[in-house]
Amino acid sequence: MPSIVGRYTFAQFGADCLHVMREGKPYVVTDSELDERTAQVRDSYRLTLIRSVIFVPLLKEGRSVAAMAVHDATPRQWKQHEVELVQRVAGRCWESIERARVSRQLHEREQRYRFLAESIPQMVWTAAPDGKLDYVNEQVTSYFGTTSGSVLGQGWLEWVHPEDRLNIVERWKHSLETGERYETAFRLLRSSDSSWRWHLVRATAMLSLHGETARWFGTCTDFEDQKQAEIERRRTQELLQMVIDRVPGLVSYFDSDLRYAFTNSHYSEWFGAGPFVGRKVSDVVGEEAFARAWPYMERAFAGEEVRFEEFLPYHSSKPRYVQVSFSPHRTQHGTVNGVVATVQDITAQKTMEEALRRSEERLQQVFRQAPVAIIVLRGKDLVAELVNPFYQNLLQGRELIGRRFADVVPEIGSDVLQASHHVMETGDPYVRDEFYIPYDQNGDGANEDHWFNLVYHPLREPDGSVSGVVTVCNEVTVQVRARQELERLNRELEEFAYVASHDLQEPLRMVNIYTQLLLRRHGGDTPQAREYASIIHTGVNRMEALIHDLLTFSRIIHSEESPASLVDLSAAVAEATSVLRDRIEESRASIAAQQLPTVPGDTAQIAQVFQNLLSNAMKYQQSGTRPEIRITAECDDVNWTIAIKDNGIGFEPRYAERIFGLFRRLHKDEYPGTGLGLAICRRIVERHKGKIWAESTPGNGSTFYLALPCRKEKT
Repeated sequence: MPSIVGRYTFAQFGADCLHVMREGKPYVVTDSELDERTAQVRDSYRLTLIRSVIFVPLLKEGRSVAAMAVHDATPRQWKQHEVELVQRVAGRCWESIERARVSRQLHEREQRYRFLAESIPQMVWTAAPDGKLDYVNEQVTSYFGTTSGSVLGQGWLEWVHPEDRLNIVERWKHSLETGERYETAFRLLRSSDSSWRWHLVRATAMLSLHGETARWFGTCTDFEDQKQAEIERRRTQELLQMVIDRVPGLVSYFDSDLRYAFTNSHYSEWFGAGPFVGRKVSDVVGEEAFARAWPYMERAFAGEEVRFEEFLPYHSSKPRYVQVSFSPHRTQHGTVNGVVATVQDITAQKTMEEALRRSEERLQQVFRQAPVAIIVLRGKDLVAELVNPFYQNLLQGRELIGRRFADVVPEIGSDVLQASHHVMETGDPYVRDEFYIPYDQNGDGANEDHWFNLVYHPLREPDGSVSGVVTVCNEVTVQVRARQELERLNRELEEFAYVASHDLQEPLRMVNIYTQLLLRRHGGDTPQAREYASIIHTGVNRMEALIHDLLTFSRIIHSEESPASLVDLSAAVAEATSVLRDRIEESRASIAAQQLPTVPGDTAQIAQVFQNLLSNAMKYQQSGTRPEIRITAECDDVNWTIAIKDNGIGFEPRYAERIFGLFRRLHKDEYPGTGLGLAICRRIVERHKGKIWAESTPGNGSTFYLALPCRKEKT
């Protein structure tokens, strides 16, 4: 019989056949040529050479899924047991087919499972219900560098870190007893580098039809790199947080809902205790500050970098002046989803700027109102950069700013320019008093005589280099002319004083001589005549002393320069005592002087001071006492202070200044003198750049002090 596999369907053998088969009943034909049920489909029977047939359906869960047929090429009266036999055979064949199919599916599934288990990068294992491993994939043996046999059972514990074993065994026992999912992390030893690496271990129980644990399926996933990356990420995040917290200002991030997603620690300093994350910006900074900042926020959310200055509340004091920066934060698609805000406290800077501005204004005010002429010359060409009104007034009608000094004032001599260039080259200031500069001030074409006290000071840059010259001029033309006139008058006065004293001394001598002649010739024996002659003689001597002291004082006050030589004070005292030897012997005075220093000065004039002071000490002595004078010296690194102490009558402290005046005498009648001695002493000491003063109480003597500059040693 020809094969009919794949060539025909059940419907080609009649509708009754298909209907009966679907009902799960056998379909029996004894002769297809005579059976009425096959009348419409006899061609199919003929082509397949089927005259008689038994069709038996195969059922699965009550549904017809296949059929088994036994047919003959000749008519046949089928017996009931034959039909039943075919049914039994069909049932067994179907069971065999199902077993083969299930077996094939299980095999395929096992192959897929093994392929999957061996292909994934994780370690895969299975365990029996008692927890002992019965399968591991190649990832396990490769990782541990051993065979599967050494890992199965409880062998896998050998590769677990000793510190982790107890904990994971207890956790595994709990899952075995309860059937709960097993999930933990522990360290396993990697054989390739003998390193302990963290793994995430998971296992799930596979249950039987009765709900009991049939097998455990588990995986081990190496997450050491992720763990280290997470540790590094946390470390980086902590470091970043630490750095941001140490930024001297406020740093924050707020999202499109205007809520803080991040703030650094300085926020608590400004706004009190937190937390601030999740709070609205307006709630933290206040509605007023938020309203002022909102326009800038809108620009930042539009993608613009924004910077502005504003006042911001400060919880412990008044608002602070801050500089705020808004930087938009974009997603990977370029949209702005938040803003990074930085706030810097610039209150001190603003305060300093304001102070600097006020200082500059005051400096400008001082510069403009300074009673001296100031000009700032910049560069080697000495170009005028700044000129105050006082200086501009010296050069009326001349444009100074931006022009070379030599072009503006062509009348100046080369010595002025040389002095300026010397300051530029050396950086050393140049000072000159009464510098003579002839120039045309009023613009009439004729130069006038002018004198200035000049100071040329270097203008230095931050690196110390000299970039210009600051010239300060104080015109002293009036003073110079007045001094010149005064010098002329003083010379004439000195000549007059000399001539007058000379002419006055001659008549005095004549009066004295002719008084003596009158006594000898006309009544020298008369007491009254002798008395009158004595009075005339005393007056003449006093007049001569007064004229002598006036000449001395006149010469001293008209001396121009301070003494430039050195004086040994001990030698000056010796010279003074030598002149006063007769008076010292007459009064039996005791003069004790320690070794005195050498100071700048004129020996003769200093000796004159000691002579006058010693003479006064002996003159103003208490009756019946012997003069005792002691001279000492002390130095304070600036001045030598010489003390001349006596045991005389003393004076009231209120007269301590008066006694140094001209013709100021406290005891006119009791003690002789002209009243010029102490005035001469003060003038001499002041000419030596020193100071003289006195201290005393009546009846306890007096002490006169001389303060003279110490000798400056040459270096």
